[in-house]
Amino acid sequence: METALDLRTLAVVLMLISFALSAVMIYVWRSSKTYDGFGWWTAGTTAAAFTFVLLGAFGSSSQVTSVALASAAGTGSLIAWYLGIRKFFGRSMPYLAALAVWAFSIVIPVWFSFVQISPLLRIVIMSLLVAAITGASAYEFRGASDRETQRIYTVARYAYGLFALWMVIRASVTVYEPQTFSSNIGQAWTLAIYIVCLVFWTFNYLILNNQRMRVELEAAKAELATQATTDFLTGVPNDRSFFEIGNREFARAVRFRYPLSVVMMDLDGFKHINDKFGHAQGDLVLKSAVNACTDKLRASDTFARLGGDEFAIILAFTTAENARIVADVLREAVAMSNEGSHATVTASFGVAEILDTDTEIKHLLDRADKNLYEAKRLGRNRVIGATSEFAIYEMADAS
Repeated sequence: METALDLRTLAVVLMLISFALSAVMIYVWRSSKTYDGFGWWTAGTTAAAFTFVLLGAFGSSSQVTSVALASAAGTGSLIAWYLGIRKFFGRSMPYLAALAVWAFSIVIPVWFSFVQISPLLRIVIMSLLVAAITGASAYEFRGASDRETQRIYTVARYAYGLFALWMVIRASVTVYEPQTFSSNIGQAWTLAIYIVCLVFWTFNYLILNNQRMRVELEAAKAELATQATTDFLTGVPNDRSFFEIGNREFARAVRFRYPLSVVMMDLDGFKHINDKFGHAQGDLVLKSAVNACTDKLRASDTFARLGGDEFAIILAFTTAENARIVADVLREAVAMSNEGSHATVTASFGVAEILDTDTEIKHLLDRADKNLYEAKRLGRNRVIGATSEFAIYEMADAS
């Protein structure tokens, strides 16, 4: 009587714990952002809570209904968790196989409890079945992409794997020592280990959901940052990014006394292309010209779109004379970027180099812009750069 009371008391305690875990899962599922599979996990945790209620009914009644319902809830919770894991990872859902296993898990306890009575076979078969389900769940936690994810997967894998191992031990010991797990003490140990694993599983589901949410938020922040600094059409830095990078390069050039040049570029007659061929074709011409230019530049150079068909290039460690050579290479690349197309385009360029009187990148940009308009005035498709500029690095050499 005392052992039975202890088992019944344990069942009540475990029922309360499992219902608390279920309440947490339901609350998160209904009030927070959750991902595929979380609904299955919530259903499994809720079914696990009802398992203890039904096990209590099974302990005080020998009705077939009590046995069938208890087995359906208990094994159903494990299957629901397994399906949730596969859903969370975007894997195929074996619904038919899961349904067959679930039906089998209901028939076995009923059959060996009321038809061909054999508690030994019931414990062995059901233990191995549960071990197979939890072992399959442990196997799903593989292929972590980073160290943090690997830690989370390892905890889940061990929690499922250890319970699967326990059920295998239970089946093995039952074969050789039938009284060990057919007694209330054996059942109490199994229930206690089950609830410990249930706590680990539930918190692991919450951690997995939060981690995916955090990854999604970080990706969204990165995307917003990219959109804020990248031109949506051409994929090159926009004007905001240009000035951020330009001011950093300017400060370094002043500090370390190395040459820095800026090139302004404007497509010739681009409005005519839009008017004649349409904006869709104009966008293609624009992207082709940009790709042709970026292919000719160094990885350390910054090619940015300031707006419309106007671009700027930052060339570190580059004198005005070398910048003019680079600009002429870009001019030829633009002219060749749409060969064979009716919508051909050329470009004009203005070049400026850092001076000792400059205090920000905008000063170089203004001079390069004036030279650009001079190139336009002189007939377009050409490069203009002042030859009389006295650069800051030259002053450093002179001193």
